[in-house]
Amino acid sequence: MSRSSDANYITVVWTLAMISTVAVSIATGDKTPMRLIIGLPLLGLGLILAVASALMLQKYAPGLATEGPYAWSRHPFYLGLLIMQAGVVTSLGSLWGMILLIISGCLSAARAKLEEKELQGLFPAEYASYKMRTPFFFGVSRY
Repeated sequence: MSRSSDANYITVVWTLAMISTVAVSIATGDKTPMRLIIGLPLLGLGLILAVASALMLQKYAPGLATEGPYAWSRHPFYLGLLIMQAGVVTSLGSLWGMILLIISGCLSAARAKLEEKELQGLFPAEYASYKMRTPFFFGVSRY
């Protein structure tokens, strides 16, 4: 497969995993008040992070976003989507949803790694410096 077809394949599988996580959680979940108390704030936090990240990308397009959420995570949009999914899975208490969330997280990381290769080609020096100081998703600065 070429790099472009790899990216397309991962994007399709990633999208299906994201949708499946939520759909399976809805179908198999068992919501309780405690799960909702924990899960709904996660859903809101993830939504805020994903929207803020998308707006920051628009502000910096076609350049490299390194401020706002991008100052503490190289992939805050994907992180926001994963936090949203975790909120849904937690709210509904779905074991199958949790399994799909893990798969979705792995696919998000794979998709992000492909994007990083592209960004390294577009912004060689700037991206290398950004990569050294900013965590992949969160926590550790090197991935």
